[in-house]
Amino acid sequence: MELLKSLYQRIFIPAAVYDEVVVQGRGRPGAGEVLDASWIETRAIRNPARVQPLRVSLGVGESEAIVLAHEISSDLVIMDELAGRRELSRQALPMLGILGVLQQAKVQGFILALRPELDALLGHGFYISQRV
Repeated sequence: MELLKSLYQRIFIPAAVYDEVVVQGRGRPGAGEVLDASWIETRAIRNPARVQPLRVSLGVGESEAIVLAHEISSDLVIMDELAGRRELSRQALPMLGILGVLQQAKVQGFILALRPELDALLGHGFYISQRV
């Protein structure tokens, strides 16, 4: 969370992501941190009809994130879900996953090495392909 705050200062999330992380994810890692983070702002989607077509292949959080990115002319969308990343690419929206965020943090000097961070992700069940 501190890396995200240091790198981006302000993050906007759609209501569906807030619900997934804070409400449904209550008691899980990150839920309380998102709830308490004044630099993370929850935004309602202005045009919910734009979410429905995306729901054919994406979850509600990913769908709302993509719509919100358009509505606020986002500089960057942080998403790891593969189908969501494909849709972001199809719509030519700039994106990074957690590995890209860690790489930026390394380049900007917020972390000294990637390996310990990658090992921590793997230890929490995060999948990283052998190619990556």
